[in-house]
Amino acid sequence: MRFSITPSVRGGVSLLTVFAVLACQSESISAPMGPPSVPAVGTLTTNAFTSRGDPGSGIRWRWTGATVVSDSASPDGPMALQFTYAAGRTGGTAPGNVYLDEAALRSRNLPSATIRGWLYVSPNWYGHPSLVNKTLFVGMGLNGNQVYVSLKGSGNGTLQPRLAFQGMAAKPTPNGTCGNGGCAGDVGGGSFSRGAWHSIAVNVGPTSASLAVDGLTVGVASGLVWRTTGAPYLAKVALNPTWGGIGSTVPATQFLRWDGVTVSTP
Repeated sequence: MRFSITPSVRGGVSLLTVFAVLACQSESISAPMGPPSVPAVGTLTTNAFTSRGDPGSGIRWRWTGATVVSDSASPDGPMALQFTYAAGRTGGTAPGNVYLDEAALRSRNLPSATIRGWLYVSPNWYGHPSLVNKTLFVGMGLNGNQVYVSLKGSGNGTLQPRLAFQGMAAKPTPNGTCGNGGCAGDVGGGSFSRGAWHSIAVNVGPTSASLAVDGLTVGVASGLVWRTTGAPYLAKVALNPTWGGIGSTVPATQFLRWDGVTVSTP
């Protein structure tokens, strides 16, 4: 079954459309984008995206903080999700969060998933001094274990896409393979240019994870041990782009955009 959320406009007020389409052998969940195709059954409020008469399994996107903006350059446009970091925002915070309903997601007990989408940061993007610029979180297991996509870099320097790990029993060393215990490190490579759209694909499973950017695999992590009881399962997918790191402040207003995000399972 396929779930999609698409923005529409009625009477000058942004609305979201939610619909379900049957699929043969796979399940996918799509975040907002593209023109409306059916009457709206949900509304965008100041607090969250709340579905009315939610069709299908009940897995839906919750919404805080982000805005829908026009972006004709987006590969999945003409609309995109924007997270705006006002000048003076402190490190370690995100201006919004768009995430799958966790209770419904966990109830499906999915052992693996692929998250795909398009990511953009503004031309003036200023990286946090800690080199940490988180964009997407994926959790495996009830204890909130997370792998996240980070753009590693500070100030106006080069940004490098990386997969990083937190809250795990074992995570990869820099070469992408984990031994026993809580080894440290992240995996990734290449560069991520400002002011341009880039495709992102993250695969997560019971013992491994990988990251591809613009169709090229830049990081593979194996030997992962999620801190959970029983077999690991998909528990979180969140567009919660956190600037930092702790401390420091955003020097000038900047923004990050996601578009065409899909979550698919075998």
